[in-house]
Amino acid sequence: MEVIKLEKKFELLCFIKKDCNKGKIIKQINEFITELGGTAFHTEDMGLRNLAYEVKGHKKAYFYLANFKATESNKNIDGRLSVKINTIEEILKHMIIPSSEEE
Repeated sequence: MEVIKLEKKFELLCFIKKDCNKGKIIKQINEFITELGGTAFHTEDMGLRNLAYEVKGHKKAYFYLANFKATESNKNIDGRLSVKINTIEEILKHMIIPSSEEE
C-alpha cells in the first residue's frame, strides 16, 4: 500500500536592506527553509524596488520571493521560519502566506 504524503505550499516575500550583501541573505533564507524540512521550488530575486511606505527608515529594498513546500507532518514550518528570519537584521520586513498555486 502506497503512503501519500500531503504537502502544504507557502509563499515567502522578504524586503532586504539595499546596502547589504543580498546574495548572502538569500542563501541564508534558503538554508533556513531546508533546515526546517521545507523545499523551495521557485525563487525569484525581484530586484530593488520602492516601498509603498517607509520601513525602518528605508524607502527602497530588494524584494525576494520564495515559494516552498513542506509535508503536512512538518507542523508550523511557517511560524518556525518566521522566527529564524526575524534574527536577520538586514531583513526589513517579511511575510509568509499559505499558497494554493500549482507547481
